[in-house]
Amino acid sequence: MILLCGQGQSLSLDDDENFKAFDIVIAENGPADPMENGAFAGMAEAAEEPGHYWIEAEKVVGLSGRVDDPVWKGKFQDMLKAVEKYGYSDLSKGLIKAHVKA
Repeated sequence: MILLCGQGQSLSLDDDENFKAFDIVIAENGPADPMENGAFAGMAEAAEEPGHYWIEAEKVVGLSGRVDDPVWKGKFQDMLKAVEKYGYSDLSKGLIKAHVKA
């Protein structure tokens, strides 16, 4: 999955069937720092590592347009569970961690 961060409030979820990756990509005309995007800043906070962010998982579901798709949501939850042991999700807080892909 790719969280595509553009200018202003422009934020979209691409490659939403890829449950093996989750990255933040800055659009061609997007901000240097994703926190300058209002929509992103409203759902994320900086993580400990530079270039990494904790993102509200339910807001990712909202961006997917699949809020009412139990199969997709199940696969997304399975992804969150699988990466928790590596420190890339926090199920108790409903967060997923991603990095800005160069």
